[in-house]
Amino acid sequence: MGPTKMSISRLCYRSALTFTEMTLSLEEELERIVATARANNARTGLRGALIMNGTTFFQVLEGPADALEATFSRIEADRRHHDLTVIDRRTDVVTLLPNAPLFFCDTLDAHDGVLASLAMPIMQAPELVSHDDLISVSVFASARLSRSHEVSRRLSA
Repeated sequence: MGPTKMSISRLCYRSALTFTEMTLSLEEELERIVATARANNARTGLRGALIMNGTTFFQVLEGPADALEATFSRIEADRRHHDLTVIDRRTDVVTLLPNAPLFFCDTLDAHDGVLASLAMPIMQAPELVSHDDLISVSVFASARLSRSHEVSRRLSA
């Protein structure tokens, strides 16, 4: 009998920014949100990808079910965004975002034609977004960022 695989919970959702609820500039709010989420996710064992396009967020979160549900409850209560829609919720045995407490990408700043072409259909018709769409963009974007960090490390060494 082989080793038992642990199950993980995965949640994909989208939401829209509520600028009137922000107390800082957009850039400062995003820095605070991402830093807080990374710290919380590292502490609770969650992993995720947050993709932003204009005023729309798409997020994939995965990890232990209790940590995921507690985090999502906080997200739902956060007044800095509205129109929160769950795209997919499932249990899996494979993590898609290993070692990524929170990957963040603003597709408008990415300057990456392939990422833009993957993200464009999601941004144009968010009501049609599926789990697979978000996973594809999240995994591609995080892999691309990881690869660019490796190249810059080699160039600076």
